[in-house]
Amino acid sequence: MSPRGLRPLLLLALLALSALALGACGKSSSGGSSSQGGAAPQAGASSGGGGPAEAAAKVTIASYKFMPASITVKAGGTVTWTNTDSDRHTASSDAEPRVFDTNTLNKGQSKAVSFKKPGTYKYLCVYHAFMQGTVVVK
Repeated sequence: MSPRGLRPLLLLALLALSALALGACGKSSSGGSSSQGGAAPQAGASSGGGGPAEAAAKVTIASYKFMPASITVKAGGTVTWTNTDSDRHTASSDAEPRVFDTNTLNKGQSKAVSFKKPGTYKYLCVYHAFMQGTVVVK
């Protein structure tokens, strides 16, 4: 077979391997449910957006999405993430070092994080970086 004829086969093989790798991504039994101390705003944090500020808010993790993707709480407020997916997830600040991190949440697990300082906190799932959200603290 010519090199040109091998390209489609190689592409197909790479796609199959990628699909297998994504399917295996996030399979774990670690994790827990507890509270974490307050977060400090990330570098470049700004105020505003996200709707009316509440003392407490809930984010559901479902279908590989944070719902709602943007949430607003009052300074001192708490956000609770609950994983309803069968895969593991996190809600981890995208700043380094991490400003907050729920650690691994397996199906049915929740974690609450208090936010003491106003600002905008962007976060993601460390296992699925395409999953992103924002907490606005007013």
